[in-house]
Amino acid sequence: MIKQFLQSIVPNWIIGTLLVIILILFTIFGFGINLYTNAINGKEDGFEKSKEIALNKTALATVDDINRFHGDTYYHVVSGKTEAGKSAYVFVPVDQDSKVQFYSSDKMISKEELTSKWRANCSSCSLLGENLAIENNIPLLEIKYIDSKDFLVYEYFSLKTGETYETIKLRQTNY
Repeated sequence: MIKQFLQSIVPNWIIGTLLVIILILFTIFGFGINLYTNAINGKEDGFEKSKEIALNKTALATVDDINRFHGDTYYHVVSGKTEAGKSAYVFVPVDQDSKVQFYSSDKMISKEELTSKWRANCSSCSLLGENLAIENNIPLLEIKYIDSKDFLVYEYFSLKTGETYETIKLRQTNY
């Protein structure tokens, strides 16, 4: 009698090993996606509570944006508008029992004006981002950029005076 099919020439242990490897890779991939999702969602933990505090304890009427700032104290920075339609910022401390701080934009220099001033002084720099910050009860604008010497620079400008409050330069190295 003539056989109508080819016999499998791959040993069973190779097939089993491949299936185990594929199962391990899918498990690692699934764990990686879960870890990434939790990390991204964790960045916004407490934003709703900070929004409620900003709306209830200050003159803020609407909320436009919420960010984080880690200085000596961890803050949620709530940006919005007052009943009069003026922009304002509320710094809500997250970890400590510090006081909620409210700043109206009519008493401060705008972020756009400070960024323009920075751009005029550092035309060869590459802007990475800007963020509201606070240190020693002074509202600041944090500008993060790469300078012409390839340093990563965090420069803090006072929103009250427009002067540089602090500059941190980090040299990029390849290990």
